[in-house]
Amino acid sequence: MKFFRSDDGLMFPFALILLAIVLFYVGSYSVRYTVKLNTLDNLKDYYYQEIISEIRSE
Repeated sequence: MKFFRSDDGLMFPFALILLAIVLFYVGSYSVRYTVKLNTLDNLKDYYYQEIISEIRSE
């Protein structure tokens, strides 16, 4: 089995591709989490406004 050393010239492109994949997954999960938090905040605000309007209308 051949071991790859960092001076072989193959490690840099491999590490760059691996870094791009890791950044893509971290970015997609952070966007998903942010969208989920924004959605929950919007739902909370919506129902809060609905409750306030129902209280005022009675």
